[in-house]
Amino acid sequence: MISFKALYLHLMIAPKNLFKLPICFRSPRSWLFIGWVAGIATICPAQNIEGAEPSTVLKAALSDWDTTGNWKVSKGGVFVLTPRPGEVDWKRYGDYLWSKKAYKDFEITFDYQHEKGGNSGLYFNVTDRQKAVGSVIEVQIRDCAEVEEITAHAITGGILPGIAPKANAAKPAGEWNRMRVKSENGIVAVFLNGTLVNHVRLRHPRLKAKPKQGYIGFQDHGLPFQLRNIRIRDLSASPAKTTPTRKAAAAKPQLDQTARLPNVVLILSDDMGYSDLPKFGKSEIPTPSIDRLADEGTLFTSAYVTAPVCVVSRMGLLSGQYQQRFGIYDNLYGEDRVRLFLEQTLVQSVFQQGGYRTGMVGKWHLNGNKKEQYSNGSPLQRGFDEFVGIRGGDSPFWEGTPIYRNNNPESFPAPEYLTDFWGNEACAFIDRNKSRPFFLYLAYNAVHSPMHALDADQEKFPGVDDENRRIYDGMLLSMDRSIGRVLDRLDQHGIADNTIVVFLNDNGGGGSTDLYAAHSRNYANNEPLRGHKFDVLEGGIRVPMIIRWPREGGVSARKVYEKMVSSTDIYPTLVNAAGLNMPAGQPADGVNLLPYLNGENHAKPHEWLCWQNRSWLPRKKGGSVAPTRRVHNSAIRKGDWKLVRRDEKLDADIQPAWQLYDLKNDIGERNDVAAQRPKVVDELGGLFDVWRASMHPTVE
Repeated sequence: MISFKALYLHLMIAPKNLFKLPICFRSPRSWLFIGWVAGIATICPAQNIEGAEPSTVLKAALSDWDTTGNWKVSKGGVFVLTPRPGEVDWKRYGDYLWSKKAYKDFEITFDYQHEKGGNSGLYFNVTDRQKAVGSVIEVQIRDCAEVEEITAHAITGGILPGIAPKANAAKPAGEWNRMRVKSENGIVAVFLNGTLVNHVRLRHPRLKAKPKQGYIGFQDHGLPFQLRNIRIRDLSASPAKTTPTRKAAAAKPQLDQTARLPNVVLILSDDMGYSDLPKFGKSEIPTPSIDRLADEGTLFTSAYVTAPVCVVSRMGLLSGQYQQRFGIYDNLYGEDRVRLFLEQTLVQSVFQQGGYRTGMVGKWHLNGNKKEQYSNGSPLQRGFDEFVGIRGGDSPFWEGTPIYRNNNPESFPAPEYLTDFWGNEACAFIDRNKSRPFFLYLAYNAVHSPMHALDADQEKFPGVDDENRRIYDGMLLSMDRSIGRVLDRLDQHGIADNTIVVFLNDNGGGGSTDLYAAHSRNYANNEPLRGHKFDVLEGGIRVPMIIRWPREGGVSARKVYEKMVSSTDIYPTLVNAAGLNMPAGQPADGVNLLPYLNGENHAKPHEWLCWQNRSWLPRKKGGSVAPTRRVHNSAIRKGDWKLVRRDEKLDADIQPAWQLYDLKNDIGERNDVAAQRPKVVDELGGLFDVWRASMHPTVE
């Protein structure tokens, strides 16, 4: 049998009629259909089948362009612009290479090469080629591999006027670079060497007054500039109308994943143990959906949250800042005490203001607890268009549990087991918004106590003797199933490749003894890490984290990233990936991880990270632990060194000594080496003191 590839190439040979098959045909019946299509292509080589992509044209000859300046084409098909005598720097603005037709929606790909200091540009949507300078849209093309400061003018991929790229992906002078620029449906995407470096709407304030269609041109000033393999695809060209076959008509249109802004699904689990996922530890719990995310994305082995407890960790995640900047060092409630947090622009607000539909499903816990809710700070007041969930920190999981939707003060009974309900509500949100960019925050309250699991899920662990652990296993199994439904729904709508999925846990797993608060005791497994929720030891703050973004310029699959990252990095990473802007004047403690993940930046995202949180100590009258006023635990990690101070009384003159751990050789933080490494203690202690002085005093 002839191979699919050979038949595909046979169909592509038709001159001036480059198109792709709409369906990957496999069955004998499909081969008969392909034969019919091939016959049509042979009889009518100048026609396109309805639904096929418009042709891509190689512009390899000088006659394919209108030219000014000293442009020549070598035998190898390389366009070379060599300066004439006296043509230097700004005097070379007249040396253009112009397309002979105007384009509205297009895609252009090409290779370019600069000498040291080269400075060129790609113009598009040019209506008057005699008055192009300063009046049109230009994509910067510069020798900038060694430039550190990213600005619109200085870095390749910057869009003039004034839209800086998100990364510097340029190769050094003398090396060939590949650029792809796509403008379709009012959205411009710029790829450089496989990395998405800019993504912006033509209605951006700096671009909205510019023409929306016109000629494409290359411009250079300064040094010799070379181009090759220039291909233009007219995306607005109307294909010839033919009567589609029944097979062709049944094929679903494939969404162009680079023509629209990326969707976001941010998934947060609750109180899960670090080792309760097979990808992160030895676990008896199968989690095929979370495993799939790791296989299709990047897994982080040194990811940290900003706090070992629910509210404060969520503040750090959604604000992209240490919550200590707001004076908050533990779960605190009351509008006056969280005033500074309420003034922050959260990540979902940036997306909402950027035209995204924003939705939140699950546990909010950021404007009160079950007993106390304050008027400001509800999900719809903090940047979400839609909300369904619980408002406090924990809830029963059973059918009939009170649930809130949007701003309705009256609850309604959950129609099913809560974890399943969250997944179904997330899928419904995706269904409603599949055709436009969306931001979904899916915050499970699993596997936080109370310990409630469906019988059918518990029964899948007959070898687990401890009933509490068996219930926990069933709860986590249910959450993985719910996540799987969401991933499947993205696949069904053909938007998975253009959706960034982030998964992480809010803090370490709860303990299983009386040393831990009863409302957080869930029998999670953090081994080999020491400590649990409420601790600044690794078991309280190091969490599983995965990012998946399959499309070109996204995140690598099956990659393990071992350098230290923070939950505060999620905010700038998502904002930059979407081509949006960080809030002006608002501090950002996180960094955009994309350059680190795609190999552009080989440095560490963070040299060090700090923690300071209120201690949870045994009550004087007995019983489980409780937060203790003005007694704090603190820690700093730099490299493999971790400095820890526990139960510091803020008002006391004498404080507990620092403990020092070598995480490379002692991940369980069992062997204090502070006495053997006094210089390390002094260095890290000094860094911590500088950090603490930059934070807001506690408002507890």
